[in-house]
Amino acid sequence: MNIKLVIIQSDPFEADATARSFNSLGCTVVGIGTSGKEAVELVCSLKPDVLVMEPFLPALNCDDIAALLEQKCPFRW
Repeated sequence: MNIKLVIIQSDPFEADATARSFNSLGCTVVGIGTSGKEAVELVCSLKPDVLVMEPFLPALNCDDIAALLEQKCPFRW
């Protein structure tokens, strides 16, 4: 099974390194972003299986992002 991921990290170099790590494990990284706003946009448009993100992003934290995702593009937990 090929797992589709979106990676969100504030540092783009760390995001790329994380993407390479997941790709080497056979996962497919379908999107990379650096902000909570990008997280919401990418998840709603790309519908990944997994969202990987750092817990404390500038402006929006994980709880804020989860609430926005639940409003804008409901998904099944």
